Amino acid sequence: GTHGTGKSTKTLALANKLKSARPEKDVRIIEIDGISRDCLLPINTETTQASQLWIWTAQLNREILSKADILVCSRSILDFLIYTKVAGFADIAEKMLPMTLCWLKTYDELIWLRPQDSLANDGIRDTDRKWQLKIDTEFEKFIKKYAIPVKCSLFINSLGMY
Repeated sequence: GTHGTGKSTKTLALANKLKSARPEKDVRIIEIDGISRDCLLPINTETTQASQLWIWTAQLNREILSKADILVCSRSILDFLIYTKVAGFADIAEKMLPMTLCWLKTYDELIWLRPQDSLANDGIRDTDRKWQLKIDTEFEKFIKKYAIPVKCSLFINSLGMY
């Protein structure tokens, strides 16, 4: 889902829950903040085609190389396709589409968190509410168009559960 919806909180809570329930498994987390913050190119509303390709491939590479029994990601490969399209790079998003749809089949579960009331300013995340809602609307369109099976959540409670 779009930024500022509690994905990091949910990811951590889910990973901890899985670690407790499946101690014999190697549970790992991929945190998108790390990927975006590692990108030396412009991000958010200032993003470029090169930025979006770098972030999309970085996510894919980290998922492939994780070698975890269970991998919990705060973002999916779909997120970057949506951000690329909303940023005005529909031609590149169209080229990402076949690989994205193929890679989504490797996921056991996809949880879509919807925007809440406000965005926190952490110095990196874009705080433009219209931008956030535009991205969320594009997620909704895509999920419907391609019949992507998602669990949808409108909120996260204090335990990080929906």
